[in-house]
Amino acid sequence: MKVIVTGTGRCGTVYMARLLTSLGLPCGHESIFNLSLRDLNDRLINRDFKYSICSIWDTLQEKDLPKWVDLKTLKADSSYMAAPFLKHPTIADVPVIHVVRNPLQVISSFILDGEFFTYKVKDNVFFPPPKSAHLNKHVFPYEAFMTRHVPLMESVHSPVERACRFYIEWIKMIEAENNGTRKFLRVKIEDQKPVSEDVLSFLQLQKRDNVFSDSTSNSWKKRIRDYKLVDVPKVIRDEFVASAASVGYQL
Repeated sequence: MKVIVTGTGRCGTVYMARLLTSLGLPCGHESIFNLSLRDLNDRLINRDFKYSICSIWDTLQEKDLPKWVDLKTLKADSSYMAAPFLKHPTIADVPVIHVVRNPLQVISSFILDGEFFTYKVKDNVFFPPPKSAHLNKHVFPYEAFMTRHVPLMESVHSPVERACRFYIEWIKMIEAENNGTRKFLRVKIEDQKPVSEDVLSFLQLQKRDNVFSDSTSNSWKKRIRDYKLVDVPKVIRDEFVASAASVGYQL
């Protein structure tokens, strides 16, 4: 692998996968690091990967997304689910790009678009609130994955607080690799337009014409507003603000 792109989710990982592929570095999205991952060594050797559903299906328009990469040629993967595996010895030397997005937009997209973090959780079993039976069951396995790696989420029942706890711990997990011993680049999705010189230099790639430029790729855009800082419960607000500041966002 040439690089691993990761983040919190809802932050631009699909965009980065398509961008890097268009720059000549074949990159999947949740093709290696996904819910079916059991053994990382085996996954890296065998190229029989599958896309995650959000890589092949446009949820809003209910249509297939165009294929952008041949899975047999992968040199990189872009997935928020890579974060818990970054210390694995097989990939410990692989460069990391941490893609970040305004954290209030991240939690807004998760909760208001994807209907994440709205279930009660106990021992990775999800219980929908009585008035929320309509919520999409596709979030179950993803929330189980999140909770497995952030067990603090189990004791939090407010959706916004749970989302903030996930955000804080996921950022902490990724930024632990930004320690000077590993090649690491943090990029703001807002700064790409479509690709920053930092990314090109980090990957030793040349700028090309007609590179992928839709930084809203795979955005659901269902919500009519974003959460504001005042919506973040006081019990976690200071910690959330500090986490945001650690990756360059002043809330």
